[in-house]
Parts: sequence; structure tokens; C-alpha cells
Amino acid sequence: MLLCFLCVYETFGLAYESVSAVRMLTNSSKMRRSVCFVQLSPYILMLTMEAVMLVMLAVDILFSIVSPVTHRSMRYDVYAVVVHVPCVCVAVPFIISAISTMDDAGKSPIHISVIQFSK
Repeated sequence: MLLCFLCVYETFGLAYESVSAVRMLTNSSKMRRSVCFVQLSPYILMLTMEAVMLVMLAVDILFSIVSPVTHRSMRYDVYAVVVHVPCVCVAVPFIISAISTMDDAGKSPIHISVIQFSK
């Protein structure tokens, strides 16, 4: 079940990276920080939750080795919620701190472009 959650998070991450690649290739990536942050915050949230879920997977495997008899004594829906609590508790403060410190200080647009190599 944890691998399924990891796959869902990775799918969202790849979707955001695909949209970002299209923006970079079409030179439509000029935007203000506030707009960029709003567009990237779900990606940052999913990426952080995916990293914590990977740690939870390792803890789950360790728990299944240490205590194999009581490992699956919890219902799956309760287990899914319990496993997601650390993910949310780690990912949400990052987004909240970014929202509280985000500004458009220089009023200059952020431009993310593909690096072009010259000969």
C-alpha cells in the first residue's frame, strides 16, 4: 500500500515536471514569484510528502521485521491515515513558511530557461 502511495506522489511530480518542461521549451516561463510559487507549491508539497513516505516505507519494513505477528493488526484505512500524518506534518510547514516569507521584492519576473551552450 505504501508503494502505491509513492507511485501516486511520483505521478503528480512527473505531471508537474512535464508542465514545467513545456513552459521552458515554449519560453512561457516568465512570471512573478507569487505566481510561480502558487504554481509550484503543489509540486513541492507532493515531493516532500513523497520523501517522507519513503522514510515511512523503510520504517514499515523495519516494523514488519521486528514484529511480524502484530505488523498487520491495524485496518488498512486507519493505517493509511496514520502513515500520512507524518507526511502532512512535515510537508505543510514548508509550504506555510514559504507563504509567510514569499515576496515580490524586486518586482522582476523570474525566468526559467533552458541553458544553451555556445560553440
